[in-house]
Amino acid sequence: MKTYILLLLACATLITTSCSPVLYSPVGQNVPLFREKGEAILSAGIGASDTEAWTILGPSNYAEGFCAQAAVAMDSNLAIVASFYQMKDREEPDAEVTGHGAYFEAGIGKFWPIPNSKWIGEVFIGTGFGSIKNLVNGDALDVMYVKPFIQPSIGYRGNIFEFAFTPKIVVVNYSHLNNQLAEIEQHSAVQVFYQNHKTSFAIEPGFTYRIGWKNIKFQVQSNFTTLSYSGWEGYEAVNKVYIGLGAFLRIPSGLNKKP
Repeated sequence: MKTYILLLLACATLITTSCSPVLYSPVGQNVPLFREKGEAILSAGIGASDTEAWTILGPSNYAEGFCAQAAVAMDSNLAIVASFYQMKDREEPDAEVTGHGAYFEAGIGKFWPIPNSKWIGEVFIGTGFGSIKNLVNGDALDVMYVKPFIQPSIGYRGNIFEFAFTPKIVVVNYSHLNNQLAEIEQHSAVQVFYQNHKTSFAIEPGFTYRIGWKNIKFQVQSNFTTLSYSGWEGYEAVNKVYIGLGAFLRIPSGLNKKP
C-alpha cells in the first residue's frame, strides 16, 4: 500500500506510511560555502524521504518531489538563504492513504573563510513553514508547523569537489491539527503524537557533497532527524531520512558587480 505526501513552505519534507499518514520529515540543507561579497548560488533537483535509508527506494513511506535552494552573500561575511521543497509519494491506483505537502524556509547568517585554506565555516538562523494534508480512506488529516532553526556548517570548497557537515538544530512547533480519522486507533495515535510533540527539539545532522567544475557541480545531500514517534501497530509518524540530488550553480562575485 502507498502513502502520498507533498512537502510545503519555508524548509520540510513529508510522507506517509503504508496504510498510515506521516506528520513530519526532514528536508535538505542550504549550505552555500561563500568566500566573498557578491557571490550567489542556485540549486534545483529532486528529493526523497523515507523512514529508513535502506527503504528509500522501496514501497514503504517513500516520497519524492522538487527541491530548490538559493543564497546571496550580501557583505564580506553576511549572507541570506532560502529553500523550497515539495513532495509526494509514487502514485498508486486505489491507494487508501494519499497526501501532499510543502515546506519553505529562509534565513540569515555569517560565513568565515579560514585564511590560507579551502575550509569555510558558516552559521545561519531562520524559520521554516510546513504544511501537510493527508486523506486516509477519505478521512482528512492535516497539520501545519513553524520550524525555527540554527544551522552551523564546516565545509571544504575546492574547484572540483566540495563537502560540508551541518549539525542543524530545529524546534518543530505544530500550529494546526485537523484529525478526522475514523479508525479509532489511528485517530488516537495521531492525537498522542500531537500532544507529546506539539513543540519538539530535534537535531538534524546532514552532509553535502558537490563534484564537477568550478562553478557548476552535481550536488548530493543526505540528512536525518532525531525526532521520532512509533504508535499503534508500528505506525511511524515521522520520516527519518532525506536524500536530495540536483544541479548546483555558483555565480561568482564579479558577475554581480555594477559596471
